[in-house]
Amino acid sequence: MNSKERVKKAVKFDNSDKVPFAHWIIPSAIFKYGNSLIDIIKNNPDDFDSYPDDFGFKINEDNSLTLDPRFKKGEFTDELGCVWSTEHDGMIGYITKNPLKDLNLNGYRWPDPDKSINWKSVSGEIEKNGHERYIFGLGAQYFERLHYLTGFEETLIGLYEGKKELRQIADGILDFNLKVIENWCKLDIDCFMFFDDLGTQTQL
Repeated sequence: MNSKERVKKAVKFDNSDKVPFAHWIIPSAIFKYGNSLIDIIKNNPDDFDSYPDDFGFKINEDNSLTLDPRFKKGEFTDELGCVWSTEHDGMIGYITKNPLKDLNLNGYRWPDPDKSINWKSVSGEIEKNGHERYIFGLGAQYFERLHYLTGFEETLIGLYEGKKELRQIADGILDFNLKVIENWCKLDIDCFMFFDDLGTQTQL
């Protein structure tokens, strides 16, 4: 039973040989535990392939890590124009500039969904890696993108007060996400993952 068959059986409660799983590890964990953790990852391969890799790193042949900008110490501006500050390599940072904090869309340009992901590269990776594992596309955060753009407090107050400006921003996020989903549907994937990841500084 390959990974793809395993996931399909598990979804249908049809006696898969074991519970499917995926590694969801941030690079700082590998910096801390080193080859011991890398060996676990390599010896226990995922049942899923996710594109793009949401945890922003690649394990090279020599067990070194290649990090994307989100996980590098310093400042990083994402596709929405939000500025992130990261204090340590291997950890995702926090937003220090919300481009729509005043809820004013005048002059703001939404990112191009056709360029938000290197779709040609992703398609090539899917073809290269084959289909033995269950393939899902990542993206389409909604609430998180809303407070990334406007600020968390401003988002909650705007929702409570029913501010039309916040609704317009939310509509813009929805339009962008729908176009991204359309692009994913053109690729040979098994499913698409919608998610927001919320917690506090001390607990989930």
